[in-house]
Amino acid sequence: LMQTFLQQGCPKAVRLATLGPLRELLGRFSDHEAWAQAQGPLIDGCLVLLNDLKAPEVQWRCLNLVHLFLCEEAESGRHEVTEHSLQRLLALWRQPDAGEQLICLALLDVLRALVLMSCRSRQPRLPLSPALLACCLGVVSDCYSQHRPSEASGPRSAHGANSAALLADASIAAGSLGDQGSSSATVFDSGVVLFLAVLRAVDASQAAPLVGFFPQLLVHYSQQSSGALHDGALDLLLEYCALYVELAPGAEPLQPHYASLLRLCHGSLQRTEKDRNCEVSFGLLQVLLAHAASPEALASVRELLAPLLVIFASSYNPRGPPSTFRYPLHPLLQVFCTWHARHPQDFLHHFSSVAGGALGSGALLVAGCRVTRPIVARASLLAAALALVEAAAAGGGTGDVGAVWRELLSATSELLVTAQRQGPPALLMQTLQALKSSLATKLPMPTRSSAELQACQLPRTLRSALRDDGTADEAAVVRWYVGLLVESLRRLGSRSATDLQALVSGASEQVRSALQAAGL
Repeated sequence: LMQTFLQQGCPKAVRLATLGPLRELLGRFSDHEAWAQAQGPLIDGCLVLLNDLKAPEVQWRCLNLVHLFLCEEAESGRHEVTEHSLQRLLALWRQPDAGEQLICLALLDVLRALVLMSCRSRQPRLPLSPALLACCLGVVSDCYSQHRPSEASGPRSAHGANSAALLADASIAAGSLGDQGSSSATVFDSGVVLFLAVLRAVDASQAAPLVGFFPQLLVHYSQQSSGALHDGALDLLLEYCALYVELAPGAEPLQPHYASLLRLCHGSLQRTEKDRNCEVSFGLLQVLLAHAASPEALASVRELLAPLLVIFASSYNPRGPPSTFRYPLHPLLQVFCTWHARHPQDFLHHFSSVAGGALGSGALLVAGCRVTRPIVARASLLAAALALVEAAAAGGGTGDVGAVWRELLSATSELLVTAQRQGPPALLMQTLQALKSSLATKLPMPTRSSAELQACQLPRTLRSALRDDGTADEAAVVRWYVGLLVESLRRLGSRSATDLQALVSGASEQVRSALQAAGL
């Protein structure tokens, strides 16, 4: 019945009167199965109605309903808006807005919900259409050129802007924006979120219009202090770096921008807050370290890494909670994994030079493995620790090498048990993580950057173990690590068969079985 009332042939008053009851029904019965077939036609009907509306408050009500429908549709649907509707949305975006800019904010929410349909983790996936990409880029360009606030306004949160369009009444929504309601700051923040959604959803074959904006973005951010970077600034750069690597696996186009990116990372790491920008800075460091193609590039990254290594070796307490460490522990450990995976000799040299030497550094990495969940990171950490323990044994330094070996085999046992865990628990964990991300951001999953950050922790030969949806073939990664362990134990046995027998006999059944299957 509601679909009938929203049809273009119905009187405008009837179509307008339908919006209120529709929103009420959606709020009360959003999980009803009847919406699955009705949402697409209702979205189209609202977009057609939008062509006939002139009053800003009525336009907002219509856009608000479209946004709510799209959020529901994005969970399982494949709604693709027509090019004509996109042109209408773009025209509405660019018309003068003398009010509280709620129309702009509602349009940004609608576009972001449309982009969410093209999340790279969805199967089957709806590719980002050229018309939608062009419309989003036009809006984002306007946000940066017309709505960008001055640095003096300081960093902001986009929470108020992103939630305003979810409210049922336009006046309440305007009030939720507070003092920012009459400024363009919230429009810019919401535009940044849309930009991030586009970068996560776009295919490499569509990236040509995006590539030229990256140098301009770097120049803009380089002129700001680290504390003035807006929310999502470094997330944008990380997605851009991952896109560059996908376009050119050797990351050649990224090389000229190392200095600017490293300055931004350094500024974020100098701050005392362990915030999102600090975590993403470590992600950027991973990518830059993994693709440092020249001794000069590696040396420039090392200037940031060396102080971090000293802090880790001197102040990380394995017995205390990770939150007591100065930096976010997990992202830093992943940087160390990348250092070992892509520059093993440089890694060994510097980790052997800090307090505690190679053996102490290896023991710290094994301890870090126990507070790390992802299989890829744990296997890579153990591989790095294994190299350090071997280097310590070969160097004949002081310390109980046998004790660190036993801890390493114990951590290996935990890795094997976790990797063999299959069925409902693992599936439930993945589902909850995806749900948490969806509820928190309503953004496409960062599958491209996630896959790249995992790839950085592994040798290039294991790139095939990573999938397009950001997940990894964990069994292949574990086999790779067990192969390294077997080779190391064989070298140990060639020096002392007694030591090898004592280690293997004291290991868990899972470790002994894995070693035997690998040929030891």
